[in-house]
Amino acid sequence: AWRAALGPVDWSVFLLGSTGCRKSTVAALVQSLWGPVTWDSLPESWESTPNALEAAAHLAKDALLTIDDYRPRGSRYERDRIAVAADRVLRSAANGAGRGRCTIDGSRIGTRRARGLILTTGEELPEGASLVARMLVVDVRPRDVDLDALSEAQRDAAAGAYARALGSFLRSEAAGYGARL
Repeated sequence: AWRAALGPVDWSVFLLGSTGCRKSTVAALVQSLWGPVTWDSLPESWESTPNALEAAAHLAKDALLTIDDYRPRGSRYERDRIAVAADRVLRSAANGAGRGRCTIDGSRIGTRRARGLILTTGEELPEGASLVARMLVVDVRPRDVDLDALSEAQRDAAAGAYARALGSFLRSEAAGYGARL
């Protein structure tokens, strides 16, 4: 997540695990580097439309964007819709390119490529070996999360400690920026 603040990232992080293993809660702690967030107030969900997710990934420049709860369910149409959204958004992040667009008269308008790091949670991986190869997949098992440590981390995040830590990191990086040019 710290890497996202330093510029373009060509991969995504996928927290994979069964229901109840606290994937969304862990994702919220990481997202809290940009300000306090809880598991039930994450920025995006795979229930959003592909266009909405592309727009959010574009707006999250040099930031982390959590997209919660990848779990294709329901009708074949719904499963396909979520799979297409994941492929479009996660592939855009990996390739550093978005879909080209034109107005009705054929004039080209800008693309909305992902410009930050995408962190997603889910109960199964999207299909496609090349897409999965562009992700850091982290298996989260039911007993992996220490509940006492989690509660302490949530208190720190709610108090803004994580966001202050990211601010300090960025100030430190900015101070040394000229020396690296």
